[in-house]
Amino acid sequence: MYPRLDLVEDSIVVRLPRGTIVASSTDGIVSAEAVILHSVDEEQLYRLGYHRYRLRIIEEMGLEPSRAIVLMTRVPIRDFHVVVDDYPLLAIVSVGLSNPACIYMERVYEPPHASTVNVFVWVSETLTMPALLDLYRVVAEAKAISVSHLLLPCRSRPMGTVSDAIAVAAPIAGDGVMWAGIATILGNRVARIVSETIIEAGKPLAGEELFKRLTSIGLEELVDSALRLYREAPIPGVGEDRVVVLLRRILSRLFSDTNVLLVLTAAHELDQHLVVGTIPGTRRFDDKRDPRGIVADELLATALALYVNGFRGLLATYWVDRVKHEKELVSSRLPVFMDDAVSALLGSALSILYDTLLGGEVRDGNASPGHGGR
Repeated sequence: MYPRLDLVEDSIVVRLPRGTIVASSTDGIVSAEAVILHSVDEEQLYRLGYHRYRLRIIEEMGLEPSRAIVLMTRVPIRDFHVVVDDYPLLAIVSVGLSNPACIYMERVYEPPHASTVNVFVWVSETLTMPALLDLYRVVAEAKAISVSHLLLPCRSRPMGTVSDAIAVAAPIAGDGVMWAGIATILGNRVARIVSETIIEAGKPLAGEELFKRLTSIGLEELVDSALRLYREAPIPGVGEDRVVVLLRRILSRLFSDTNVLLVLTAAHELDQHLVVGTIPGTRRFDDKRDPRGIVADELLATALALYVNGFRGLLATYWVDRVKHEKELVSSRLPVFMDDAVSALLGSALSILYDTLLGGEVRDGNASPGHGGR
């Protein structure tokens, strides 16, 4: 028998069968009658404070505070994912990806009270208490590994956000199932559902949005850096308004090229390996300067520039790389591999811009990446 689900304004209320035990990161291990997954009213949350706000939610549902679990999120209820599996098991997942968390965060602080990636799992099978905690571990690991695939900007590989929450529920008895790890039928089924739901909900975006997720840099910031460089060598009689329009068009076309996005993703992944020291021949890297002996970042940038606009793209990339710190370009604040990849993006875009404005073979800012500008 599945739990009953009630949709009450900004909450999904899971009415649990009698005798259900819940292990959660919000309330510990309790015998609960309900789990409330709530989309917060931020103004009221900050006005009342976490504890009073939580209590008000529970009382509005007519529940006992000691027997109700509340998972809060800023994600709207309409974006919650409810999965009913014939195991039988039930999973409810909300995925918001702001404030990504990783081990080597540049700044640590007290997390906000409203969680962003929340996972609730109920299973019908009777477990022992160790098996319930085993299943909780599986959910936490599946959540972390799934978020790590979503390319969130964090100094090392992301594991979630700063305020995620998990709750796992099941009937408990001394003669119940002893294990629920990843290699068990139950644990593996739960892990797959959690992982597939998180990846589907937060899957990497395309084009400009993916670039922003990888770098925390928007298209307009990129255009601004390119424009600052263009001003060093402007074409007489060409207004900046036209230059800006062409740069946006060129960069948008580059962002639509899967191969360009793959190179940027490779740079992102290599930077994460470099931070923790898992690249052969390197140690954990904790300096913003390029590590000695590493030239693969330059090789990656060279390949990208040549792919986009041939030797002209490469020459312009060298120009960008030489002045990126002096001109405080967006690439200068990025880690080792990504800063060179973005410099190649800027340089290649500028080379296409000059081809266009000087009446070369590439016209109207419609260069086709992958042909070296030919």
